[in-house]
Amino acid sequence: MAFGHAGCVMVILSNNLRRLPFPLFARRAGLSTRFFSTKSDASTTGGQGNVMATVWRRYLTITDAHPIKTQAITTIIFAGLGNILAQTVVERRPLSDLDLPSLLKFTTISLCYTFPVVRTWLWTLERVVKPSKYAPLKKVALDQFCFAPISLAAFLCVMQFVEGNGWDGAKRNVEQNWWPVLMNNYKLWPAAQLINFYLVPFNQRILFGSAVSLLWNTYIAFVVRQGTAAPVAAAPVAIPQKEA
Repeated sequence: MAFGHAGCVMVILSNNLRRLPFPLFARRAGLSTRFFSTKSDASTTGGQGNVMATVWRRYLTITDAHPIKTQAITTIIFAGLGNILAQTVVERRPLSDLDLPSLLKFTTISLCYTFPVVRTWLWTLERVVKPSKYAPLKKVALDQFCFAPISLAAFLCVMQFVEGNGWDGAKRNVEQNWWPVLMNNYKLWPAAQLINFYLVPFNQRILFGSAVSLLWNTYIAFVVRQGTAAPVAAAPVAIPQKEA
């Protein structure tokens, strides 16, 4: 599963290397266009390449036909995987001892809060920022310095409300966790979003964003599980698709 997602992300990026401001990047890095080809070569990849290409084409077809449903399902899957990884890998819990209420709360908040908020925000970015060679940089700046701090504080509050701790718990949570978690956010998401906005086509960003979010959601879930006073903000887990 992990290899499949990584392979699809590499295909997305390689197909868009020509959009980089330094066109000789691929050649200087020793990257072969044959290596990045979306066409499977039976002599080098065998059946695995054919399977991955088929799955990728099917994924794009479903996404084009049902963008919102696909985004919602992807959100649930990656949020759930992040929570499960936090419990099994970081906390070393056996699968038979999973904290199911924690898993349910985390995925529900990701679906009902994070998904619509992030989707609306990214649509806004597409409409507000006019196309130009500096557009990706502008989007990253707005995303990280305007949206991220506010959405982080809001998420910290939502987590406390869900836990039944009210305004006092929400205020305490923001005071304790907002700044350190925001700093951790800046270690990952500016670079990831720059790649997303610059190299990945609009209708394929959901997979890239979700793959990065799997790492972030694992961190989120782990911190949340340290206690109800230490949840952290959800990262972008779904990228909206253009609708006709």
